[in-house]
Amino acid sequence: MRIANISDASKCLFIDDSKSNVIAAKKLGWGRCAHFHETGLDVVEGGRKMTLGVHGGSAADVEGIAVINDLEELRTIWPDVFSS
Repeated sequence: MRIANISDASKCLFIDDSKSNVIAAKKLGWGRCAHFHETGLDVVEGGRKMTLGVHGGSAADVEGIAVINDLEELRTIWPDVFSS
């Protein structure tokens, strides 16, 4: 925010696939936060195959954080950001 010369975090939008980053942004006062949480994708982590969304939960339990699994959903949760 310092580099971008932004002084009011409440006017900022934050979207990330890291739950902890999104929660941190919300705690720092960012106005709108969304956790991009893909589900159903197979990934290999630590040599083990896992399916995203099967475990680990989401940020939905933190007030003011939307959970999306497709970037197009931003048009629904923040319609005022997009022009028609």
